Amino acid sequence: MYKLIIPSFKRHKTLKEKTLNYLSKTNIPSKNIFIYVANEEEKTIYKDYLDSNSYAEIVVGKRGIPQQRNFIQKTHKIGEHIFMLDDDLKSISTKVNNKKLMQIEDLEDFINHAFNMCKKNKVRYFGTYPVDNPFFMKNNISFDLKYIVGNVIGVINNHDVLRDEGEECKARLDYTAGKESHEMTIKYFIADKGIGRFNYVAPTCVYWGGEGGHQVSRNAEGEKQATEWLYNKYPQYFKKVLRKNGMWDLVIKRTKKA
Repeated sequence: MYKLIIPSFKRHKTLKEKTLNYLSKTNIPSKNIFIYVANEEEKTIYKDYLDSNSYAEIVVGKRGIPQQRNFIQKTHKIGEHIFMLDDDLKSISTKVNNKKLMQIEDLEDFINHAFNMCKKNKVRYFGTYPVDNPFFMKNNISFDLKYIVGNVIGVINNHDVLRDEGEECKARLDYTAGKESHEMTIKYFIADKGIGRFNYVAPTCVYWGGEGGHQVSRNAEGEKQATEWLYNKYPQYFKKVLRKNGMWDLVIKRTKKA
């Protein structure tokens, strides 16, 4: 049994048009879908706009993706299967060949298979290939150190591997810093000596696009601070890079599963 959880912030229209629209084409029962918002005002907006048959419950949690995902983990039992999606996914697809992808409709089968493979390999965290380009995607599942982008993740729930909410990276206190996906990739790799990545599966989405979401408050200075913090904390795992858009970023050094 699993819960499909969608953290969302100021994106009720995007959520309806994209992620919930895609899920309606899959075999995921609406009773398994939970939407987490930042406050009561957001809950009212989402409840008035969304089709009540498309989800089980709208839950008020925390603002900020590190804070919200920590809240989700802390309020669920250890060992529960939590599958989290971003609110702006057009679809999740599987590789057919080097030129073709096929949208996954039996998503429940993938979710259950992914959790079973992670338990078999004694890891608690998994994701997919980061971009929907079949030429680069591989027909395998890896358990070494590879970046897990946060738009599609599965967690065998625990209360010990959590995100920094500003105790170390001060920019997260005012929601200007990201790098939550980089942080969790490294923390789970260290904790479990491996993480799962399904390299034949990928989401279709627009990174840093549309209204709402984390880019409402994230900025270049916050990203720089988060980059410096994680690089200084885990220099053996990261390289720093300056992107063409002026944003500092991190690239993970490849390390085999211990």
